[in-house]
Amino acid sequence: TPACSGYIGYEEWMDIVGWKVSDLTSQPHYPDNPDGSGVLDSLLIPSNYSDKAYGLKISGSILAPETGTYYFWIASDNAGELWLSSDNTTMRKLKVAYNDTWTSYLEWNKSASQKSVGISMLQGKKYYVEVLLKADDSGDHLAVGWRKPSDGEGDEPVEIVPGSALTPLMDNEAPSAPTNFIASEINGNSCRLSWYAASDNVGVVEYEVYRDGEIDTTVWTTYVTIEDLENAHEYVFTVKARDAAGNVSEDSEHLFVETPDIEAPSAPTNLAVVNIAETRVDLNWNASYDNVGVLAYDIYMNAELETSVSDTSITIDGLESNSSYEFWISARDEAGNVSDRSNTLTITLTYVDGTEKMRNKVCVYPNPVSDKLYVSHHKSGKLKIYNLYGQLLIQTDYFPDTPTDVSALEAGSYFVRFEEEDARVFLIVKNNSSL
Repeated sequence: TPACSGYIGYEEWMDIVGWKVSDLTSQPHYPDNPDGSGVLDSLLIPSNYSDKAYGLKISGSILAPETGTYYFWIASDNAGELWLSSDNTTMRKLKVAYNDTWTSYLEWNKSASQKSVGISMLQGKKYYVEVLLKADDSGDHLAVGWRKPSDGEGDEPVEIVPGSALTPLMDNEAPSAPTNFIASEINGNSCRLSWYAASDNVGVVEYEVYRDGEIDTTVWTTYVTIEDLENAHEYVFTVKARDAAGNVSEDSEHLFVETPDIEAPSAPTNLAVVNIAETRVDLNWNASYDNVGVLAYDIYMNAELETSVSDTSITIDGLESNSSYEFWISARDEAGNVSDRSNTLTITLTYVDGTEKMRNKVCVYPNPVSDKLYVSHHKSGKLKIYNLYGQLLIQTDYFPDTPTDVSALEAGSYFVRFEEEDARVFLIVKNNSSL
């Protein structure tokens, strides 16, 4: 006994107005150019398969499971026709049951034409079968049922014709390649791919989607969302159609997809002062990292954007003496992604000419200094000296007119904190030798 495949193929034509089967068969692209195809595991189209007007053709073979007289029924919305051949070719097919209007779901006896006459079939022999449906809008359905010889006579079928008695036509033909392959909803980590359905003489059952030449996923729909992509990366996608017999189409056109850059640079680190003058300050910092590349560093002064540079250093001029300024920076890449801000640097510009003592206010001198540092204040207090990274280097008690030895400090800039009733912070420059 020949084996059955357990399925049968169908083809569909979408957006066809009308409710009669002739509205389908009179179309210029019927039967050679369907809009889609697939397979069924029985002669049943469930209710509300589509909310559009369409036509459907099911074709293949029925393998008779026993010898004797068979009766067939058809129920559909809208019109439907059942054609059966006396052999496995289309040349001898006859319309054995039909429905000119609509029936309720699985309503077998609305009209006498829904039931065939008795049809003799031989066990193990294949018979060509064709079912046509023209659906006008929602509420569509189609069912073909039968009574086998062992089921006896009756007013209704015993069952829907099952997949165990069905097989598609002999299929050595590969589907056509999917077309109109496009990408949409592209972001840094995913994208949506879609394509027009491939056509096949029996029916397409799945699509294989390839990423950079390797299979990524398999779907039965004509769209898929691809996850786990890297941002700022280019991919090449193709798609192939496969039918139930295992025939595979040619590749679709190659689709190049570039994901955008959504990764921000790392925050700049170690923002520090390298030189200072009465109205100018020199800053530098450690470079940021970015997956594509840092385009610029934005320098903020007192929470306002001051300027942007591509280097990791800057000189800011035109500042006011004896004033305080707060600086921080952020990195920016070409895609506009902005890093977190760097550390915040607060600078108080103080300038004292030579060894002039200003006893009416607190200041430190000389600045720049080589060996001895003084505080012009008439009260004693605590003196602390920090490097620009906040590390405490010198801590001592200070008495008026008593210098603090700073000769051990390396040349560079330092913060001086003088604590009395309140605290004042100054920025000084240390030279290698006395001027």
